[in-house]
Amino acid sequence: MRRRLLLLLSLALLIAACSPTIRRGRGGDDDDSAGDDDDAVDDDDDATDDDDAVSEYACGWPSWAGADDIEDPGFGGSIAVGETYPRVRADDQCGEEVDLYDFGGGPPILVVVYAAWSWPDRAMAEWLLGGDGSSMGLDDYEDVRDAVNSGDLHWVSMLYHGVESEPADSNDVDKWHDEFGHSAVPVLAGDDVASAAEWQELVSIPNLTLLDSDMTVLDWTSGAWTAVLDSAQNAL
Repeated sequence: MRRRLLLLLSLALLIAACSPTIRRGRGGDDDDSAGDDDDAVDDDDDATDDDDAVSEYACGWPSWAGADDIEDPGFGGSIAVGETYPRVRADDQCGEEVDLYDFGGGPPILVVVYAAWSWPDRAMAEWLLGGDGSSMGLDDYEDVRDAVNSGDLHWVSMLYHGVESEPADSNDVDKWHDEFGHSAVPVLAGDDVASAAEWQELVSIPNLTLLDSDMTVLDWTSGAWTAVLDSAQNAL
């Protein structure tokens, strides 16, 4: 009789070991693992946040960590393909000093020097916003405009002159931005912009300079400014 009771007890324990209750306990462990996975997802989110570059600028411009690694040649000498573009620092439409080199390390950069009194400059700025560019022969460059809108090309506007042909200041920047403001395009003015314009020995306006991600001059307006747009379009 005792042996039968022991046998029945052993069988009961064996059945209990394979019961759903024990499997639920394993499920609980899985739930804990899932919780750990959830924590891992949260950690990944944190990692993503850390990886996302946070702009140092009020207007949201790039803040490239490698900007200081480029040797600034200054405004000596003259512009040429293969040379490094000078490190321009000038105020933008948010009233903040912007470093041109912060736009490096990514897509090509198109630096465009404008004069507020020039109708071709105004027509180009209007075209960049989606306007008709036929008067400037811009119909063939929609890829460039699309690349600016998508972030595949940086467009940096430098306002050289105001409406009265005087050196542009913050008021001129505000007026230009009110008329032609583009969320992805800084409008810069100041002493460095004037120095850059003189250094480039402007032969026409708008004056365009295409830069590589390391601020190397790829092309610039030495004749027809549309040639630089051709180069920009080919670089995309």
